[in-house]
Amino acid sequence: MVTLANFKRGGAKTTSLTHLLRLMQYNNAWRERIILVSPTYKNNKHYFEDLPLDQSDVLEPEMDVISQIENILDEEALEYESYVEKTKRYKRLMDMLHTSEMSVYEIPADLLLEFTITLYHHNTNTKLPIDHHRWQYFLTIV
Repeated sequence: MVTLANFKRGGAKTTSLTHLLRLMQYNNAWRERIILVSPTYKNNKHYFEDLPLDQSDVLEPEMDVISQIENILDEEALEYESYVEKTKRYKRLMDMLHTSEMSVYEIPADLLLEFTITLYHHNTNTKLPIDHHRWQYFLTIV
């Protein structure tokens, strides 16, 4: 979801946006991450106090802000791809462990070693090896 708030000075852009974010938080429609582009964030910081906004995701509207956002999203994309690949390997391991014809000794050692801690802690449940993220963003430009 991308939101652009553009109005004259003193037009309650920050107030309206923070109320929208609080409403989303209250209704469990919260996104994974907020990237805020605002020239007035430092002056209006008190509006954002109770919102989970990471300071590294607050950007000034400079000439390279689009490339900064692209870099953030590229890093997240790589992390997501790694998550998907790890999930596939974990499901493959679970399938091998639940197959009665296959011995534990036939399972590749690297696959067993990768998820040994997960298997120990979760007692071979179907839980995934890493946290699941919704991978959704709320980009706000004030």
